[in-house]
Amino acid sequence: MAIGVGLVGIYFWTLKAVTLTTAEGINAPQDPVFTVNSQLLWTGIIIQLISLAAMFALSVFKPWGERKKRRASV
Repeated sequence: MAIGVGLVGIYFWTLKAVTLTTAEGINAPQDPVFTVNSQLLWTGIIIQLISLAAMFALSVFKPWGERKKRRASV
């Protein structure tokens, strides 16, 4: 999910924001499309941060326990 939101969502939402800002200039924040796009972008950023924190917590604290080590076969 984090990869999909990061690669696809945030890229296209940022590109759309740049396009709207370039086209409308200083009046872009009054456009409803810009407002919705901004909310989607912030939602994507929040999802990315939550996913990153969850991945960090799972990798550090390992709530399921440590992995069992295999013996090397000789």
